[in-house]
Amino acid sequence: MNINRILAPLCAALAVAGVLAGAVLTHSAPPAPPAPALPAAAAAAAGEQIRAVSWNICGEAGGAFGSSSYCPNRNTPDLKVDAVLRLVTDQQLNVVMLQEVCSGPLALNQTAGNTSLLDRLQARLGTGWSTAWAEMQRPDGRSDCRGGLAGTLGVAIAVRGTITQTTRRPLPVPHQARSSATGISSPTVLCAKVSGWSTEVCTTHLVNSDIGATAYAEEIATLGTFVLDRPADAPQVVLGGDFNTRQWSTYLKTLHDKYDECDEKAYATGDPVREPTIGGTDPGKIDYIFASAGFTACDVLTTGYQDTLTSSTPDGNSDHAPIVGITKALA
Repeated sequence: MNINRILAPLCAALAVAGVLAGAVLTHSAPPAPPAPALPAAAAAAAGEQIRAVSWNICGEAGGAFGSSSYCPNRNTPDLKVDAVLRLVTDQQLNVVMLQEVCSGPLALNQTAGNTSLLDRLQARLGTGWSTAWAEMQRPDGRSDCRGGLAGTLGVAIAVRGTITQTTRRPLPVPHQARSSATGISSPTVLCAKVSGWSTEVCTTHLVNSDIGATAYAEEIATLGTFVLDRPADAPQVVLGGDFNTRQWSTYLKTLHDKYDECDEKAYATGDPVREPTIGGTDPGKIDYIFASAGFTACDVLTTGYQDTLTSSTPDGNSDHAPIVGITKALA
């Protein structure tokens, strides 16, 4: 799909009065019309259909422009919430999967009265939505959000519906591997069951292959076993997240063999596949959405993404692009 046609108006929607509040992107281009959603399947009314985004929102990293930890709008979580809400509206989403998000209660050293990014998102989404989150620890064992940000570092799921059960599973990363690589944290997979759905929604943020091929393969194998073993009351699954690998045909082969990955094929003439979700000097695809039901549409939406190597002016909300996948409707 043509990315600029699909979601370039994420930027322009900021200028439209009466839509979701708060400016996120700064562009000199004139306002464009509202963004069209990815195509809704005609069969959606006949059964369950998941319309999901997975986005490493970069809600806890920070630092100066040009550094490896730089992230635009890092200290303005409301702007990131605005961007997520525009995606929900424009793409008619019923599932949001976030990584590097501040969630949950305040830590003891955080400012009373402040609220986490996920709590702000829940409040804006309203009572028709519910959320769940799972903690991720840094190498020093801490997981409190830093720099005046409230909450706990982790991954999160928001669904249009009622979450009835959550499951959290730590993924194995050998301590020696974690302690020998800068910035390596302890990964977790979070799964949520939703009232009335046969689909369980799962998300994760994996430690990258800097830990070595053997350790990364063990991490993937545990994730695969956990997700592939579906419970009887949730036979379908959607799994999204930051998998921190470009080697989809090797490390992610087990998942690819079992499930469709939404951006592995074209859905229309000229629709690119395996689009990069990160840029810079080594662009590539490291964010994925898998689904047991298969997909009717998928796109990587690069508007709202910050190329941290070419522009010091924040024109996005993360160093990752969001990936949106629309599953086939279940009968």
